[in-house]
Amino acid sequence: MPDFDLKYIPIDWIKCKVNLPPEHFLDNPHLTFTPVLKNGDQIHCWDREYENIKIKVYPSGWIELSGSLHKLANNGNENWNDFTPLMFGDAINRLYTLYGVKPADLRILQLEFGVNIRPPVETKLVLHHLLEHKKKDFEQKISNDKGKYYQSEHSTYFLKIYDKGLQL
Repeated sequence: MPDFDLKYIPIDWIKCKVNLPPEHFLDNPHLTFTPVLKNGDQIHCWDREYENIKIKVYPSGWIELSGSLHKLANNGNENWNDFTPLMFGDAINRLYTLYGVKPADLRILQLEFGVNIRPPVETKLVLHHLLEHKKKDFEQKISNDKGKYYQSEHSTYFLKIYDKGLQL
């Protein structure tokens, strides 16, 4: 096993199934959920978002938690700084403090992790010359004052590339 000093946690966004009963959330007087309707009158789910963490409780009993642990550690704001092991621990503790959810209550469905690199050329040149990844085209998904965002969609993952420096 290599000996290295991990200075940041590359995990950002998660989507998990929560293995707790719906009453754990819906009967909690400190949590407010909004019913989401389908067909005008039938409840699709109950929804709550706070500090970039979204919880959806479905009538079937399925509960989904999603959002950025990195942003949660930054009080729901940015994710441009290094996500340190201490911040990761803080985010896990905040999930418990805010929602009574422990890591053992979660089953990961999707996970987003990132690696910040400084290319040897300007990032905009890299973005301008993206073509494909493993025979899958890159698509531009966002273009605004915060930069351009590209992704290549595969069956089990997405490869996303953008200039993180423009988010500072």
